[in-house]
Amino acid sequence: MDAKASDAAVAAIRASTPGLPVGLSTSAAIDPDPFARAAAITAWRQQPDFVAVDVSEVGWAGIARTALRAGISVEAALSAPADAEELRRSPSHTRSSERSSKLRAALTTRVRSPNWSPMACCSSGTAPANGPGRSSQPPL
Repeated sequence: MDAKASDAAVAAIRASTPGLPVGLSTSAAIDPDPFARAAAITAWRQQPDFVAVDVSEVGWAGIARTALRAGISVEAALSAPADAEELRRSPSHTRSSERSSKLRAALTTRVRSPNWSPMACCSSGTAPANGPGRSSQPPL
């Protein structure tokens, strides 16, 4: 999540594939400190279109808020049905707006579906296409 490395990666992807939505991970595997991950987002000068935030990780909501405040969409990675419930209850996603209402409805449908996948991802803002290793379900 280093600013120079992230900026270079985003710039290189944009230069080589114009129009392709660019996303970066905020995984605790990169840096276990959620405050450092949130701070890294504010240091980026070449912003991605979205960041992936794992709802099962400590500090996920603060990281998501930081990204949204910076104008970056958030892809909420769900590892288990409990993550969907956590996301649904989150103040970040329970504001009364059409977008959050659609997100809550889609989450309820997805988690209750017999085809629910632990790799299903939900997005607030512009939804990126699922990449390698992601669920075959379309993003929300």
